[in-house]
Amino acid sequence: MRALIVLNGDFVLPSDRYDLAICCDGAFDRIGSFRADLFVGDGDSVTRDVTIPRIDLPTRKDMTDGEAAVEEAIRLGADDITLIGATGGERFDQVLGNLSLLGRCHRAGVSARIVGLNFRAEIASGHYETDAAGAKYVSVVPFFGSAHIQRSEGLLYPVIGLAFDGDSARGVSNEPTAPRFSLDVDRGRVLVILTFLPEVFVP
Repeated sequence: MRALIVLNGDFVLPSDRYDLAICCDGAFDRIGSFRADLFVGDGDSVTRDVTIPRIDLPTRKDMTDGEAAVEEAIRLGADDITLIGATGGERFDQVLGNLSLLGRCHRAGVSARIVGLNFRAEIASGHYETDAAGAKYVSVVPFFGSAHIQRSEGLLYPVIGLAFDGDSARGVSNEPTAPRFSLDVDRGRVLVILTFLPEVFVP
């Protein structure tokens, strides 16, 4: 089941149809006529009436609204999750927390990505291959700790036998040389961020 989770950062609503669409708190004010299936949040930033099924969270809690939405999507059977609105705004701590949600999905065996205004971010481990059509840059970041990449295909600067430490920025600003590229990550996991030119990117 494909699920969309709308967070309260910067987003463009997709044209694709999802099996489940969850809207988190203040994002509900900004989705217009887009039809969400479920509202999840503590209500601290939403101002209009919520007229769809809802899960109300306490303001004092040990997880973010976004994390609660991810957990609910997984509980309902989602095996593919797209998060939008996960970046931007005034809370950089929330951005880092939202990136961590990709790790939660990965640990649960759920394919997941964050889609921003001009980028897509996802986790790579084992053999990873993805569509890079229209991408200007490909960055590989050891966001989740140290990792080792055995080899790559389809990148301008080949990655061969490279150990990434958690404090390295070495993988930033590579470039794709083909419509698809691949990585073989034989230890750990890395965050892959594809940055697109605005005129060719369709969220």
